[in-house]
Amino acid sequence: MLRNGLVLTALGVAITSSRIRAARSTQQPSCRPLPAARGATFSFGNDGGNLRPARTDVYADGRVSTGTTRLTRAAVAALAHEARSGGFWALHPAPITRPPSNPDAARHFIVVRLSCGTRRAEYAGDGPPAFAVLLARLDSATAAR
Repeated sequence: MLRNGLVLTALGVAITSSRIRAARSTQQPSCRPLPAARGATFSFGNDGGNLRPARTDVYADGRVSTGTTRLTRAAVAALAHEARSGGFWALHPAPITRPPSNPDAARHFIVVRLSCGTRRAEYAGDGPPAFAVLLARLDSATAAR
């Protein structure tokens, strides 16, 4: 009788753990770069102010819209992973969209498009650390400026 109870308990634990794994897999969709045919995975640059707008696009296949730089697919995937897990994905848009205190100041922006969604962040100056680090890595990887 005790043995049957242990078997039933073990079976219950196994079923419960498999349900938890299934629930986790549906809650966390894969987060990979979009196919290049669907557009750029990363877009970044500056906009507004008295500077000429600049934009660089990075596609999942490694193509970069400016210059002759080409990234490997692994490098694009590493940047996507950095964007998703490095704090950028958790940034909230600024609640006020009016120009910064200096209307001549350009705003830096990053748009990340992954299979699990799209995020855009825009800041005058350096912005929060997660934004500044990702912008610096994108800038460095593409030699955009």
